[in-house]
Amino acid sequence: MHARALLFTIYGSYIRHYGGKIEIAHLIRLMGRHEFTPGAVRAAVMRVAQQGWIETRRKGDKSYYALTERGRQRMEEAAERIYKYKREQWDGQWRMLVYNVPESKRELRSQLRQELKWLGWGALSNSLWITPNKILDITQEHLRSYRINRYVEIFEAKHMAFSSEQELVKQCWDWPEIEARYEDFLSLYKPRLEEALKTPVSPEVAFVEATELVHQYRKFLFIDPRLPVELVPAQFRGEEVSKLFLDYYALLHEKSFDFFEEVISASNRDAASLAAAREHTRLDLIEITAANEYIALAIDAENRAGDEADVAPVD
Repeated sequence: MHARALLFTIYGSYIRHYGGKIEIAHLIRLMGRHEFTPGAVRAAVMRVAQQGWIETRRKGDKSYYALTERGRQRMEEAAERIYKYKREQWDGQWRMLVYNVPESKRELRSQLRQELKWLGWGALSNSLWITPNKILDITQEHLRSYRINRYVEIFEAKHMAFSSEQELVKQCWDWPEIEARYEDFLSLYKPRLEEALKTPVSPEVAFVEATELVHQYRKFLFIDPRLPVELVPAQFRGEEVSKLFLDYYALLHEKSFDFFEEVISASNRDAASLAAAREHTRLDLIEITAANEYIALAIDAENRAGDEADVAPVD
């Protein structure tokens, strides 16, 4: 785990609920639970600040590192995708994005590719990316915010020939890698959930475990495009992984925030503001419950379809 990646996870999972800002001393204590030194934490903070995700603010004699507007939007966007899991029905249309970034702007081109992966686009060729998902609005917002839109054109189209839709999916996304990563996640966290159900953990352990859990699950946002149900490969275990994540996170949630509040309460935050922030965190749990119900129904429907196929008469 890299310090910068953990920093994003802590901001997205905890700090965004508490005004989006935190003192460096508290970050050092929180990230220290993941064995990062104060020097590593400070270096990560400076790097993330240089990238425009956080900024320094002062209140009296104290300094804070707060999410910028860009950082806040990214955290809310990630939370939406993590805690409100749902695959859409496909409308039969493909969205196409073509870019032509000058050779002199290689870094911009690399940044564009990373944003497209984050959003769920797949590369059909070097500069032609496609997606069946309805993400044109958010894509345009991202491109404008990075001032990349001048090099990009976007279309909607119907696929006519020659590959099948499933073949297109296999060309654009590395499904063997996605499935292997999901299998690793299941192997790692199924036993941990079972153990935590039998033996309750302390707030500090819950914080470390929940933070690592979100960190590991968040990686899938860069590789799994969350395709519509009609285009997901057979025997795909994405729903099972998401349900495991949501079950385990819900179990750790309250205690992990107990520890987080213990750390930041040294800032003399008043009880009312802490209570309001904690209530905001419970909105995630409401979304988790809804997402879990959706996933349970999806898994049940898939199992029933499999059972019906097994007993179907053979001519």
